[in-house]
Parts: sequence; C-alpha cells; structure tokens
Amino acid sequence: WASRFKRRPKEGVRPLVILWPFSPIAFVYDYTDTDGKAVAADAHPFAATGTMDDSSMKRFVTILHKKRIEVDVVEGVDGAAGGIKLLVRAAAGKEFSCYRIIANGKHDVNVRFATLSHELGHLFLGHLGEDKKLAVSGRSHCSLDQSELEAECVAYIVCKRNGVTPNSQKYLACFVQQERVVNELDLYQVLRAAGQTETILGLTAHTAWTQP
Repeated sequence: WASRFKRRPKEGVRPLVILWPFSPIAFVYDYTDTDGKAVAADAHPFAATGTMDDSSMKRFVTILHKKRIEVDVVEGVDGAAGGIKLLVRAAAGKEFSCYRIIANGKHDVNVRFATLSHELGHLFLGHLGEDKKLAVSGRSHCSLDQSELEAECVAYIVCKRNGVTPNSQKYLACFVQQERVVNELDLYQVLRAAGQTETILGLTAHTAWTQP
C-alpha cells in the first residue's frame, strides 16, 4: 500500500491473514482499511455514485422488515457486497416467507443501495424459489451466470431511475471477458422484477419521468 498506492493501514484495524504460496502466512488489508492518496475508481470492486442517503436506507429497512425481509449491515471485506438467503418458507403462500439480506457496512450508502437492489432482484426474479405471497414465480433452475446477469440488470434499472449510478458494466464485463453467453436471459422477468423492487421500497413515485 505504501510503495504502490501511497496509502497506509488505519490505526487499530485488523489485518486479513492469508496463506502465501510457498511461504508462511501474510497479513493484508482491504482498501477500506487504509488511508492516503485516492486510487482510481476502477480499483474498487464495487462502486456507485449518487444522491442516496442514510435516512432513505433506514426507511427501506423498516419497510422490508414488515415484509419479513431482514436487512443486516455487517463489516465485511471490501471484495464482498452482500447476499440474500431464504430463512423460512411460508406454507401455501398464506404468510410472508422470511428472508435475510446482508450488506457490507464498509461500503458507501450508494453502493449499499445498489447491493439491496441486486439482492431484491434475485428474490423477485424467482432465483430463491416461488413466493406466492410476493407474487414471485419460481426460477431457481437458472444458472449462476444467468442469475447474476439478471439481478445486476435489475439493480442497474432501479438505481438509474432513483438517482444512483452503479458500476454495473465492470461487474458484468467478466461475462464477456470469459466468453460467457446467457441466451436464456429473460428481459420480461428483469423488467417485472425491477418494478416489484421499486414497489416494495416505495419508489414508484420517484422515476425518471418525474425527476427534473
């Protein structure tokens, strides 16, 4: 960090212990655990800019809690944005199933909004299975490539319509660089999931059509 980027670890931060090939262990630090000269935007594994604020994020968390979608902000590593998993499947769709979304507390609020949109995208795209209460059709058969591509498309649409610009092109570039082709990409499901994500967050009145 000091020689290449003119940055140093913050006082008191905990290092990550890694196995060093053909050597003993080594101690490394995330970008967010260092201070100093700014690095290029492309150096961030996840990046987003915009006008999202903490009060809005707290409101989203409260809204989702009422739908039994818990959002936990944890101090994760810089290379991980978050995830979603099903905790309890409600019987016959009469009650809300229970889900848990993890967001990285080290990330900027705009990045966390992009993460929230991405994970809700997985939910409404049916990647976690059917949920009749939330009007979600099960599509858990989708491959990892297709699931990630669809969820990031949802995140991009929701973010751009609500004042946030995610770095989706960098995230999705790996599919092109590794020559992955997802012919099964369902654009209808992507647009439907984007609408459901905005609706559950109460953002349907804040679209590109009403912004100055």
